[in-house]
Amino acid sequence: MMRDGLHLRRKIVSLLAGIGLATMLVSCGYSEEEEAMKQKGVDALGAGDYAGAVTSFNSALSMSNGRVRAEEIDICYYKAAAQYLAGEEQEALNTYTALLRFDQKNVDAYYLRGMIYAKMGNAEKAKADFDKAMKLDPKDYERYLRIYRNL
Repeated sequence: MMRDGLHLRRKIVSLLAGIGLATMLVSCGYSEEEEAMKQKGVDALGAGDYAGAVTSFNSALSMSNGRVRAEEIDICYYKAAAQYLAGEEQEALNTYTALLRFDQKNVDAYYLRGMIYAKMGNAEKAKADFDKAMKLDPKDYERYLRIYRNL
């Protein structure tokens, strides 16, 4: 089980790195303060200070003035990862659910939320999220394999 948790952590960090890079390429219009606070959270996450990371990500999100752009979505992904790594699985689920309320076609949020449900032993909810992710992106065969291995 410990190995599965480490494997899930690696998957989350790897996915976040890809999402972060994509966001950096398309983001604009957010404040330097928001970006600095996000970076502080990323640094804390990398150092294993998950509670500090969540605090920094919340601070960064509070600077968005209610706007939701690619940068805020990226911050939410990092926040959910920090919450999960801190053992706050329900809070991470809530963050992914908030992302899905904003964008019901967010394949990555369905997949990551499904991963957490599976780790928590809730196979029914995991399967529902995995099914939704695959329905939205049926040609992602690599994701099929990751889901199969996770289940």
